[in-house]
Amino acid sequence: ELAATQTADGQISMFLKEPGFWDNHDNAYMIQAFVNDYRWFGTTNSLRTAMRLADSLIARGAFSTIGTETAFALLGGVTHERRYIDYLRDVSYIERPIEEFDAKLQVNNVGHVYSWLARAIGQMDYADLVGKTSSGDRAYYGAPAAEAMRRAHGPYLSVTGSITGTAHWAELWDDSQIGIGKWGETCASAYLMRLVARMSEWEADCGNFDLYERVLYNAFFSAQSEDGLKYRYFTPFNCRAPWWNRDTYCCPNNYRRMMFEVPDSVFRRAKDGLAVCLYASAELKSADMSAKMSGNYPDDGSIELDVRMKHDEKSLYLRIPKWCTQARVTVDGSESKAGPGWFRIRRDFENGVKVRLDMPMPVRLVKGCRAQEGRFAVMRGPCVYALEPELNGLKPGGNIDLWDIQTSDPLVWDAEKKAVRAVLRFRYKAHETRPVLLTRYHKEDRVRTYFQSPTSCTCVSDEITSGLSPDTDNNKKVFAQ
Repeated sequence: ELAATQTADGQISMFLKEPGFWDNHDNAYMIQAFVNDYRWFGTTNSLRTAMRLADSLIARGAFSTIGTETAFALLGGVTHERRYIDYLRDVSYIERPIEEFDAKLQVNNVGHVYSWLARAIGQMDYADLVGKTSSGDRAYYGAPAAEAMRRAHGPYLSVTGSITGTAHWAELWDDSQIGIGKWGETCASAYLMRLVARMSEWEADCGNFDLYERVLYNAFFSAQSEDGLKYRYFTPFNCRAPWWNRDTYCCPNNYRRMMFEVPDSVFRRAKDGLAVCLYASAELKSADMSAKMSGNYPDDGSIELDVRMKHDEKSLYLRIPKWCTQARVTVDGSESKAGPGWFRIRRDFENGVKVRLDMPMPVRLVKGCRAQEGRFAVMRGPCVYALEPELNGLKPGGNIDLWDIQTSDPLVWDAEKKAVRAVLRFRYKAHETRPVLLTRYHKEDRVRTYFQSPTSCTCVSDEITSGLSPDTDNNKKVFAQ
């Protein structure tokens, strides 16, 4: 239906006359959609439509914007037509340093994180497209992605996985950790996950997938209502998050696009077998391997796998997150202990191998930093648990900020409620307490994530911002290039 709207000169527009065309941002995503339709389903008409649309952009001198790098790299990779590579070099200036790009492409006079992350992905796409595979080339074209990972493993990352925002504007890098107002742009969360997935093809560091699932289960999922009908532009972690007032614009649509990409990161082909990067009920089928995974993750840390791979001895890699220090892996009745990193199982999988992974999930209190110094967030596995006032008989306004968790009482996981049981204490009246349920951060009515930390409280540092995973033999260079 979309292809049928294309005019003779190759343009696709929602207007018959002025004001003109879909903007370049929309055109880029349409090109990506058409090319992927061809790649996945062999729809030649979609490829022709993508080429005509791209050619119309080149003919009218369209400038490069968010998404055009990946669009033209996809098109160049499929068609091998030089003009698409030339556009990346001469119009997108894809070979220029990220600092130069960041200084030129600004939104509302500030640096724009979503654009920055898209550019980082685009430079990696371009390097692969034109064969820039030396270590020096990889270091140069991968520098923006490496810098994004450095920031996302430091104070730019909130406990919920968002990386942007202040109280007034949410689309720039910010490490203040304020967490109120326009904090945590959904587009930036989606693109951070997309960048991690793309970067894993260059360097399969387990710590990056820890980051992926932190964003996924918290900041990203909280951007959609439970009925699936509303979306959030911002996901602040210490106040009620407003719903976006319409069903258009970048954040609702980037949410939808990224949701359909998530399954691509569950399994990855390793150089000598298969890697399990994310845990979910999932099934993989290909010509030479299959895997069926079941479990109730992230509410439960028990995962069962049935894996088959053709040919002789192969390897299965399981990602053990940094928050799990005492995992147990059972293979054919034999149990082994596993710590953070890739856990390698080397077997003959020809006739199928059953694997069970058990990851204990104790409730832990994670230290805040910067504006949240002296406070803690409640976590279990990759998930943050927050306070919903109405659920617990508290008024959302008023003195809600004066209630803190009484850490002398244990925080207990309630499997039936899928919540953490805790006791709140009124800060200025020690005798005034009440039991509460802390629920998953993505719940619609949560308003508070951080609580004041008494000196007697035992808190741990955030595993992600404490650094990347150990540089072990099984941690990096696992995936096929």
